[in-house]
Amino acid sequence: MWPSRGRPRAGVHQLFPLQGGPMSESIPELEPNCGSWIVTRKRDGHVIGEFFSRGVVGQFRRDEYLIETAAQYLTRLNQSLLPTQRQVMSDTQNLSPGKAGAA
Repeated sequence: MWPSRGRPRAGVHQLFPLQGGPMSESIPELEPNCGSWIVTRKRDGHVIGEFFSRGVVGQFRRDEYLIETAAQYLTRLNQSLLPTQRQVMSDTQNLSPGKAGAA
């Protein structure tokens, strides 16, 4: 047993509100070549973490947390970045060769 240094570390079930009911309810099935779920707090978009166990993911309250497969999360993240990427590409294309490095 490891020596205790103050307060014991809390598990996921102690840090975040739990959901009552069946754990598999509204947990998306993993796509091929996808082995984890991403849990995001709905109120502020903060990513809680990546989880590899359906049982752990099933403990989060669905009304407070968004549960997505890693593939779904990355797709949503990439789509949210598209407008920014398009703007950067447009700004880059509008630079003339003589002004590209000038300050």
